[in-house]
Amino acid sequence: MNKKADFVIGGEFWTLVVHLFFLIIVAISIFTIISLAVSKKFDITGVEEQVIFNSIYMNECINHRDLRIYPGVIDLNKFRGNLDECFKSKNFGSKIILSYEDKKIENFIDKKFFHVESRFCPFEQYKCSNFNIPVIVKDNDVFKRGELVVEAVLKNV
Repeated sequence: MNKKADFVIGGEFWTLVVHLFFLIIVAISIFTIISLAVSKKFDITGVEEQVIFNSIYMNECINHRDLRIYPGVIDLNKFRGNLDECFKSKNFGSKIILSYEDKKIENFIDKKFFHVESRFCPFEQYKCSNFNIPVIVKDNDVFKRGELVVEAVLKNV
């Protein structure tokens, strides 16, 4: 028998085993890293409500506009209008209260939804939140300090 050939075949075999071992370790490591990144859960509590609030607060339906929209400057004439035309959603309702100079003005986004569904706020299927923010109220070209209170009811689908 050829002992030199047995050594070469045997040496190649063990080299192949070592390479396969490291290849398997690398593959398992890559799989583990990818599965950890994919299965990681992110806490987005409050993000949905904040997005809804920002869409109300920065919307041109209630804000003063000349050449651009001024977020936080509420145009009283626009605020008194029908807000349902600007915000269309089947799973959202809101009561918006504008307070300035001892005056309170209420308006609603989907008033029926807000009144009916706000009773279910304690249940998990609903998210209810309140946001208060200081604003400037434009009343007949006079700017006054005020506060905007948004009470939102969001149904989880």
